[in-house]
Amino acid sequence: MKCSLPLQERRSERYENPIIAIIERNLLNYIRNKARLFGNLFMSFFMLVMFSFLMKSSMSGLGQPMNYLLAGVIIMTVFQSGINHSSEILSDIAGGYMKEVMVVPISRSEISIGNITAGALVTTFQGAIMMIFAIFLGLHVSILQFLLMLIMMLLSAMTFSAIGLFLATVSRNAPPFKRSVPWS
Repeated sequence: MKCSLPLQERRSERYENPIIAIIERNLLNYIRNKARLFGNLFMSFFMLVMFSFLMKSSMSGLGQPMNYLLAGVIIMTVFQSGINHSSEILSDIAGGYMKEVMVVPISRSEISIGNITAGALVTTFQGAIMMIFAIFLGLHVSILQFLLMLIMMLLSAMTFSAIGLFLATVSRNAPPFKRSVPWS
């Protein structure tokens, strides 16, 4: 069935909610950036494998030391990815995209909510992948614990994305941001 609306009107109906439009744009940019996607996941996989195999024999005294270790690597993945999401915001500022968004009749809080939510979704997705991989490496969790970890990852990711957004808007360009966040 053919739509009777012109293409421009259909696009404007699709993006009636500006938060959804910002989230969709950020998710598409993340998926298209294969180097960032691969780099974030590779470093987390490397840390999981290194800690789970190399340090397994040196841990004694804890009931299940691998659970603590693997959960720590997972939350560090969420932390690092959430803060590093702000580098995308810096590139938007440097490229002039933010100036275009600021003249659109939407509030700044909607822009912030869209960027924070997009960063949290990407970060939670990476954390979930790490958690599934950690289960194969020996992390023992029940279904309820898995769901609780996902909820905590989402809350942590929103917090770290908000901190990253704050750092990006305060610094406004890359060199001061790189000094304030040395791991990005």
